[in-house]
Amino acid sequence: MPEDAKTIVLFEPVCVDGEHAPFNAGLIASALEVAPSAVFAAEPGHVCAVRDLMSGTDGARVQWRDIGVPPRHQYALHERFPIEWRNVREIARMADETRARAIVASSATSATLVAARIRARLGTRRPFGIVFHSLLDQFVRSRRGRVMLRWGNSTQIRLVVLGERLRQDVVAAIPELDSTLRAITHPYVFTEAPRSSSQVEPSRLTFAFIGNATLSKGFDDFLSLAEQTANCDSQFELIGQLREDCSPLQARLKKQIEAGRFVSTAANERLATGQYRARLSAISYAVFPYRRLDYQYVASGAALDALWAAKPLIALRIPVFEELFDRLGDVGHLCTDLDHMRAVVNELSENPQPARYRAQSDALIRGRRLFEPRAVGEELRIALGLAANSATRGPDGTLS
Repeated sequence: MPEDAKTIVLFEPVCVDGEHAPFNAGLIASALEVAPSAVFAAEPGHVCAVRDLMSGTDGARVQWRDIGVPPRHQYALHERFPIEWRNVREIARMADETRARAIVASSATSATLVAARIRARLGTRRPFGIVFHSLLDQFVRSRRGRVMLRWGNSTQIRLVVLGERLRQDVVAAIPELDSTLRAITHPYVFTEAPRSSSQVEPSRLTFAFIGNATLSKGFDDFLSLAEQTANCDSQFELIGQLREDCSPLQARLKKQIEAGRFVSTAANERLATGQYRARLSAISYAVFPYRRLDYQYVASGAALDALWAAKPLIALRIPVFEELFDRLGDVGHLCTDLDHMRAVVNELSENPQPARYRAQSDALIRGRRLFEPRAVGEELRIALGLAANSATRGPDGTLS
């Protein structure tokens, strides 16, 4: 790695349009705590979505590049590899061109891992970080995926997961990764977020399911909560997209909407950030009936959206939420099972507990610092094995 390297090159090999854009905005901002500038390459629609979320100062320090990515749900290695190999070679060229300190893939498929490993074997001195986001479970739960993680780990290839609890669970499944698997906190940029609990309290008690509504996230269980909650003054809301696997629920959802119990903002298109956050600001609680089978190895970006809005969580006890509550304290209600979640919703419907609600919102606001780029940037630097930066900070806090 060049001694005068001042850039980190990041690329998104999987997501398109606005999917996981807040995460990538946070990751870029964290990288800018490690180096004065960055390059970010992704599918053109995703580049636009991420750039829109970056503040003026940070956005100006990023070179934005368009690359082609395979179709979103095309995961077969032989189908993805030609495009991913082309992209990794192009990213390596960008890193050479900009004399980058490191390369970071912000998500990964098996093709990403193979392409990065081959490129490392062809010779490179700079670290190549691979951050496992939503697809980590596909590696850990299959024999082939576990073999690939063992094979892909090397001096140059730095495997990174989102959270220490996730790291521990992966290591429990693949003990050989104990000394080399790294963890960083899920980064997030809290632009225009509420700064006190007085800005948070809603006018009507509303329980919301936020983000993509799928069966694996338990949207059918959330709909059951709406059907079985005794207090008719409580409202339930979907803020996001109703995905294809939830189509059989349409008749039940329509019945709840007609009864005035349910508000659906589901759309065929992803909600614009401003519209999504405006809806989020009006709710009381964000509800996460996510199932351990599907989400044991997955970090939740939607939980960070709730953190942005300082809305207390009602969540099933799975690793990502256990770690969140362990680190932030009383930020809502962690439930052992669906019966417990149903009891919590019914109790809050009858007894809203406004003082505790405000305290939970304040705890969320205080806890944001753990997810902000300044904190995550240091974790990223350590995960990539980079020396502490000798660059100085300007009056605006940026590196130079």
